[in-house]
Amino acid sequence: MTRMAPAHGQVPGTMDYMPPEFATQSSGRGSPQSDIYSIGVTLYLSLTKELPFSRLPEKESEAWVTFIKRSENPLECAFDHSVFNQHPELVSLLRRALANNPKRRHESAKAMRDEIQGILEGWEKKQAYDTALAAGRTALEQQDYNEAERQAGRALELIPRDQAAKQLFSQAQVGKLHKKSVAAVEERPTAVTKGSVGGEPAEEATAETRDRKSGSAGMPR
Repeated sequence: MTRMAPAHGQVPGTMDYMPPEFATQSSGRGSPQSDIYSIGVTLYLSLTKELPFSRLPEKESEAWVTFIKRSENPLECAFDHSVFNQHPELVSLLRRALANNPKRRHESAKAMRDEIQGILEGWEKKQAYDTALAAGRTALEQQDYNEAERQAGRALELIPRDQAAKQLFSQAQVGKLHKKSVAAVEERPTAVTKGSVGGEPAEEATAETRDRKSGSAGMPR
């Protein structure tokens, strides 16, 4: 059952989404920060399928009593859901939006939107980084060092000074150098045939040596 503030009350709205300042008679119809609180509740619910605070009683009179007590003794919102472990940047966003003191919330809806936009852009950058790093590691395994170096450079552009990307970049450069050295050795021409004497084939050199020894044996000493 959806509990609405009573028609004779100062503030209309669904009580589970109402900011704590609505518990006072002087709150009027709220402020931009009041709307930000309600948006924070909606965002928290969308992410976790739960309200940030325990649901108010179904009976309207009891709901008001609980709501007023809660506003006087603010509860700490829990951020133990897995979504917050995976994306801790959401914690600071929601903690600010759900602050009990309106002055601690975002100064405007635009400010909250800008923070959300920054978070989304960060997620996109992280996804692109993960893709580049994975592609670079695959290329390194396949000894495609040029591609590995390119992907590592892309990862470093997205997240500068990242140690994993730096290591991949270094490994790609070492692989390129090693591959180049091996190719240079394989392409170098052999100046002297193995087993030759003075550049002559080994067999011819051996025959000539035998003739010289035979001639020396018949000469007088």
